[in-house]
Amino acid sequence: MLYAILALKQLKVDLNGKIRLTLVPNEETGGTDGTAWLAQHGLLDSDALGMLLAEPTSGVVWNANRGAISLRVRVFGKSAHVGLQHQGENAFERMHMVVAKLWKLKHEVEQHTTKCGAGSGHASNSTLMLGGESGGGTNFNVVPAECWFTVDRRINPEENLAAEKARLLDVLESCKRDGIPLEWEVFQEGASSACDKDGLLGEALSQSVRSHGPNEYVDLRRIVATAAIYAVTAIEMLNASA
Repeated sequence: MLYAILALKQLKVDLNGKIRLTLVPNEETGGTDGTAWLAQHGLLDSDALGMLLAEPTSGVVWNANRGAISLRVRVFGKSAHVGLQHQGENAFERMHMVVAKLWKLKHEVEQHTTKCGAGSGHASNSTLMLGGESGGGTNFNVVPAECWFTVDRRINPEENLAAEKARLLDVLESCKRDGIPLEWEVFQEGASSACDKDGLLGEALSQSVRSHGPNEYVDLRRIVATAAIYAVTAIEMLNASA
């Protein structure tokens, strides 16, 4: 994208508008201090013609993205030495009971598929990943008083964020009702989004990919080709709006 902007500038291409490039550091962790912060402070153009995200898609034009709900779940117990484990309450064993219920939900939600094209190598199913991170305990011979794990739920565009979040939290609430002491924190939450695949931006980007699409191996020419795709798409978009 930087090369594309530089090329347009050096060639002194007459554009009926401006190109803005936004670089944020924490897109993999919710974007609270990145894109979300920019939006809250009015630093993103709400009247922009469109937005392109430089996500690797193997030449396939994606017009939608999944939403996300990411949790950290903590399960509590009571510490005791292994020789006196009957006096303790094992948070690890309790955590497995919670995971078992979430695994059942995982099986249900991953039957959902999206109609949006994901391209080869990408599943169309919704996802629920358990235990991306996990931990707990203080020593091998001590009953763990606390164990934790993460839950990462990715929601397809056809699904509703509030409804899917409620389903997930209902499982955790049911564990509490069963007497398992636990708590959770949501550290990432965002709705899915989509735009018309046949709209002006989609058509302009698709045509640019067809004209300058990358080959099946990576070399410097691929960088040039990709920069050309972004540059030509910007020209098409801005000048079409004149």
